[in-house]
Amino acid sequence: MTTIHPGARPTAVHEGHRRQYRRVFLLVFTVAMCGKLIDGYVQAVGPGLAMATRQLDMSALWQGLVGAGALIGCFVGGPLFGWLTDRYGRKPLVVFTMAAYLVGCLAQLWVTTAGQLFAVRLFIGMIIGAEYVVTSPMVAEFAPARRRGTLLASLQFGWYVGFILAYVVGYLVAESAPDAWRWPFAGAAVLAALGLCLALRVPESPAWLAGRGRRAEAERLVARRIGPAYDLDAFAPKSAESGTSSRQGAGWALLLGREYRKRTVFVCVFWACSVLPYFAIGTFAPQVLSALGLGNGLAASVATSVLAVVGSAIGVVLVDRTGRRPLVLWTFWISAVALAVIGLWSGAPVAVVVICFLVFSFFNAAQGVLPGVYPKELFPAQVRAGASGIGTAVSRAASAAGTFLLPLAMDRFGVSATILLAAAVLVCGAAVSHVLAPETRGASLAGASTSATSSPADGRDGRPKG
Repeated sequence: MTTIHPGARPTAVHEGHRRQYRRVFLLVFTVAMCGKLIDGYVQAVGPGLAMATRQLDMSALWQGLVGAGALIGCFVGGPLFGWLTDRYGRKPLVVFTMAAYLVGCLAQLWVTTAGQLFAVRLFIGMIIGAEYVVTSPMVAEFAPARRRGTLLASLQFGWYVGFILAYVVGYLVAESAPDAWRWPFAGAAVLAALGLCLALRVPESPAWLAGRGRRAEAERLVARRIGPAYDLDAFAPKSAESGTSSRQGAGWALLLGREYRKRTVFVCVFWACSVLPYFAIGTFAPQVLSALGLGNGLAASVATSVLAVVGSAIGVVLVDRTGRRPLVLWTFWISAVALAVIGLWSGAPVAVVVICFLVFSFFNAAQGVLPGVYPKELFPAQVRAGASGIGTAVSRAASAAGTFLLPLAMDRFGVSATILLAAAVLVCGAAVSHVLAPETRGASLAGASTSATSSPADGRDGRPKG
């Protein structure tokens, strides 16, 4: 394989290698971005749910089930498809994911009962779990180290763009027709069709092939499709092959073993504590804000979603500048304080409530880029998707529970107490992160995913050669 040494004088051949690598990476990244846009869109059920409740005459129980359906599906889909992705490869699963998204999104156009809508949402949730464990690890296995955090965080930014897009669609079609609620639910089918067309063209991940002991095949793929600007050793060094081979199929044993146990616990807890308040409050944002005295809360919920997109963009900028650990700690504490003010200050002026909700939405979204970064950096290739699957399952189980229980808690305890419970979840996440959150900024993917007993700065820099 041709080697391009950093600092060497560029030539036409070398420029061609770099362009070849960039084209392949752009294709992989675009497919992953389609997946994240769909994820955000299909999980923003608030606008459609408010309209569907009236037409389908849903009880509070069915509202909670439909609102939590996708999150419940993630609980099953994350671990299942994480195992399948680590066993059978990235490309087959990403193609399946986009095709299944297309079917699930379109199916929502024809449901006629709350039970049918819940069943479709459950199926879509399983596919969301699949997307979480295949596209981001694939991007991580193609991205240069110096930009990996920004690129992975950008995918999470795409999630927020998809989330707010669903709110905008819901706001525009609200009350326009009795069946208008179907469009906020089903509109992501357009993105799914585009993602499927592109997914058919992506190559398999060379890092996954090498991690499965198929080094020669990985090198042939790099030479044929990606080019020598892709530094395979930065993602799956030869020195790790013997250990990798012996660990194939270890799965849960490796993730829960001595080397990676703390990392697995950290990913699960920080991810769950980050998304639970966002999903619980975001799903019922119009109702929550209305209960806090903001009248029709749909417009205010759109405003908080817009600010969440801005916060996510700031998170993208900061993740490779300040590092992962400072970002996770400060955003947890500031978000918790914002919700605590709302919960403790009964009868606060509307302006205070709005400002605190905007602060919560902004900083929680800035932190929201990290679930797309940490799980992909902290584990080796042979269990990377599985680790993301476990984190997805735990976080979505927590989010589903919060989403299901929020309307019931508001009815029984009131909105202030419910908001305080959400703040307590954020405090728990901050405390665990103080103890367990590592720093992986600047490390190669191979170095960042070494044993917790090793320095994450060990290994190569992961930059494309040249």
